[in-house]
Amino acid sequence: MLAAWFPGAPLPLNISVQLEVDGQPCDPPFDSTINRSGFIIKRIYSMTELAGCHLTNFRRGAGDAALTLVITRGGQRSALRGGQEAGQGDVEAAPQIPATPRLAEPREPGRTAGAQQQGAGIHRAQGGVLPAAPAAEQATRADVPGPTAGRARREGETPGARRQQAAPAAMPWAAAPAAVEAEGVAPAMLAGLAQLEVPVPAAPLAAGGAAALNAAAAALQEAALLAYEEVLRAAEALGLPPERLDTVCGGVQAATEEAGGCRRFLGMEYPRLRRACAAGAMDVVRAWMERVAGSGGG
Repeated sequence: MLAAWFPGAPLPLNISVQLEVDGQPCDPPFDSTINRSGFIIKRIYSMTELAGCHLTNFRRGAGDAALTLVITRGGQRSALRGGQEAGQGDVEAAPQIPATPRLAEPREPGRTAGAQQQGAGIHRAQGGVLPAAPAAEQATRADVPGPTAGRARREGETPGARRQQAAPAAMPWAAAPAAVEAEGVAPAMLAGLAQLEVPVPAAPLAAGGAAALNAAAAALQEAALLAYEEVLRAAEALGLPPERLDTVCGGVQAATEEAGGCRRFLGMEYPRLRRACAAGAMDVVRAWMERVAGSGGG
C-alpha cells in the first residue's frame, strides 16, 4: 500500500495522521513521521485513551502525505473482511494495535519474528526509499486525493485478511507510563519496543581499498541510525520530557560518532536496552536512558 501511495518517497517521511475510532474522526489530524524502520512515531505514545484498541485498517487521506488509521475499541470486531461489509459472513477479530503502528518492514535481515508480524502487508523499503508499486497492483486502485495517480487504499482490507497464517503480535497501544503503569499497560508496551535487532557491521579490511572502507562506513552509519530510532521510540514511550529526550539523543549521537565507539554501542549498549524493553523493566530502561544521556554531556 505505502509504495503506491508515496512511490519513491524517502524514509523517514513526515506525514499527517487522522485517527478514526469506531467510525468517527478522533480529534484533528496531527503531524507524525514514518521512520526508517517503518513505524509511525511522534504523538502516538501519549494517547493513553486508546490502550487496548484495535487497528483494523489504513487509508490514504487527502493531502500530499496523509493517512487515516481506522481503529475500534477493545472487545469489538472488525467491520470489514475482504471488502465485504459485516453481516454478510463471519468477521475475524481485528488485530490489536501494536506498540507503534508499523507501515513497512525493517530493512535489516536480523529483525525479530515479532517485528516481522507487525507489518501491514506493505512493500519493504529498500535503501530508505519506498519502491514503486507493481503496475498490476496500481491498476486495481481508484484515484484518491494526493500526489499519486493510482488508488492509494484498499477499502475494506485488514492486515488479518491478507495474512491469516501469521497473525500480528497483540500489543496494547503505546501510552505514557505515568498514566497507565498501574494498569500494567506500560510494561507490556515496553516489551514491544526496541524489537529491531541491529547487527554490528564487520570492520573493513584494509586490503579492500577505498571502496570497501566507504561501504563499511555507510553500513555502520545505517546501523547507527536504526538503533537511534529505536532508542528514540523507547525514550518517547517512557514519557521523558523534551529536554531529557534531547540529552538522550545527544548521548546516542556521541556514542556512535566514532567507528569504534559505534560498534561498542551497537554490540553492548543497545542489546541491553532491547533486553530491558523485552522484559518490561521500566526502571532498567529509565536507568539506561539516564546513563546514555549523561554520556552525551546532558
